Amino acid sequence: MPQIEINIFYFYNAVKKHFKLFVILNLLVIAIALAFAFLLPIQYSSKVYYYPLSEEATDPRNYDDKVDLYDETDHSSRFIVFGQSRTMKDILIKKFNLYKRYDIDTTNMGMANFLTLMKIDDYVTIKKDENGAICITVYDRDKDTCAMIANEILSETNKTFKRITYERNMTIYNVHKRNFDNIAIYITELNDTLANMKKSGKFSALQLAGIEGQIKSQMESYSTAKVKFQNLQVFINYNMETIQVIEWAQPALMKSKPKRTYILVISTILGFILLSCGFALVQFIKDKEIIQKL
Repeated sequence: MPQIEINIFYFYNAVKKHFKLFVILNLLVIAIALAFAFLLPIQYSSKVYYYPLSEEATDPRNYDDKVDLYDETDHSSRFIVFGQSRTMKDILIKKFNLYKRYDIDTTNMGMANFLTLMKIDDYVTIKKDENGAICITVYDRDKDTCAMIANEILSETNKTFKRITYERNMTIYNVHKRNFDNIAIYITELNDTLANMKKSGKFSALQLAGIEGQIKSQMESYSTAKVKFQNLQVFINYNMETIQVIEWAQPALMKSKPKRTYILVISTILGFILLSCGFALVQFIKDKEIIQKL
């Protein structure tokens, strides 16, 4: 029985036999691709770039040390996780009325929240770039809104970590303040004890020297604690930033999506290949039937 040889010429001959139909179908594919590309909503994108500062740089216990603002420890995960958190998404939903913006039906709030959160995941990405900076990318049909959403995420991230840093620093401050107050109270008690001893006249030279030695030692501790406490006060009152912004988001100058030329080219190539294979398959079936009848 003769064998059917499949090669490039077989595809060519199969297409050639039905060339007009092949051209019509390819034009139809191109028309559908064009319609699809132009029916897709136009979207713009805006980006924010920033570096998180190291935790050590915002720790008041390191005020007198040379601390690297950008140490080798990767602090980005905490900032990325917060940017992707439900807390952040709820802030965006409320501030930008995302139910309406994303055309979400709010009759069933449970489903509305679910769909809106999915939309945010589609339109907002937060990740590290190749230089180690955190990049926030937002897509939206309005160029100004996508920039505002990106900047809002950055502002809320900074605000939240400033609050967390302040609460941590206040805990450290209160511990040092308690220690400072306790030293002051102890010195007062020692001075009262010394005064009472001198007033009563019932003391030995050794006892007097012991109390005076304790007072001297505590005064040195008091002076050290006072300097540290005053430095802590300055540090606490300083408006400490937790991030360094490299670039705030700006309204996009050009659309980001859809890539119409890309869609058209890919669709045309795929259409051509699939139609060629389809025509060749039909021809192969016909040829096989003819051979079987011989």
